[in-house]
Amino acid sequence: MDLRQLRYFVTIADAGQITAAAKRLNIAQPPLSQQLKLMEQELGVTLFERSKKNMTLTAEGIALYQRAVDLLKMFDDMVVEVQELGGGVHGTLSIGTTLYSAPFLLDCVMRLWTEHPQLTFKVWEGEPDRLQELLDSRAIEVAVTNFPVRMQRVSIHRTQPDLFVFVTPENWFPDLPSSIHMRELVEQPLILLGPVYGYGIYNQIVDELHRFSEEPNIVCECHDSTMLFRLVHAGFGGTIIPKSVLTLLPSHKFCAIPIDGSQLAYEPTVVWKSGAHLSNAARAFLSELPTNPDRDA
Repeated sequence: MDLRQLRYFVTIADAGQITAAAKRLNIAQPPLSQQLKLMEQELGVTLFERSKKNMTLTAEGIALYQRAVDLLKMFDDMVVEVQELGGGVHGTLSIGTTLYSAPFLLDCVMRLWTEHPQLTFKVWEGEPDRLQELLDSRAIEVAVTNFPVRMQRVSIHRTQPDLFVFVTPENWFPDLPSSIHMRELVEQPLILLGPVYGYGIYNQIVDELHRFSEEPNIVCECHDSTMLFRLVHAGFGGTIIPKSVLTLLPSHKFCAIPIDGSQLAYEPTVVWKSGAHLSNAARAFLSELPTNPDRDA
């Protein structure tokens, strides 16, 4: 069994089908099926449960998949590390971000890409707990999350805080107020982006609302950012987001109102694994960050 076969196996597991995996690998289906069969014969186990539509990993397949992903990542890192001995910033930079950190990440990526147009990027969106998993597995080198950081074994770089605003559809208020107090906000119908798992911005917002009301008027907990803004635009309710997120939305469809009496702030914070090897691309990304020496840890 060699690295090529392991890549085939991992791709099949990710795709869930031989046909889809063959397309991703740009090879014919019969040779791919044959390679999988040879692996199972060599190991003396069945790696997949087969059905007409899908292929599901067996217990043995799951064990091999976990080790294969780690091994392939280590091999790819080794290749990049050796290539970078010659200097230069190239290759692919893998980054993770929370939804609310996307505007900050966009600015950083654009600056880096302007200086190094040969770079390519892979970007994952997820909650902090998911970003921790991606860092631990080396699927990403750098992540942008919120402070305080609840991740383990990471170095951090804090940046300028971003205040939250109350976002409504046009004509929500007959006369648009210059600001709204959190005391009034708890009575407004609210749509909040809920967490999939773990502690996130949703929990911080709800904790802040509970300072003013035991039962804030949360009419919808949404788990999809696109649907969240569609619901707001439709007039189902308003939402609470960092002001910078507005740069990702059509400005003519929404109104943003500053919030008074609130301790809410979103501070984009860049994290990376402490002591881990960083590619030249990752180091270049970190070098482009705004410097806040009093806040770095």
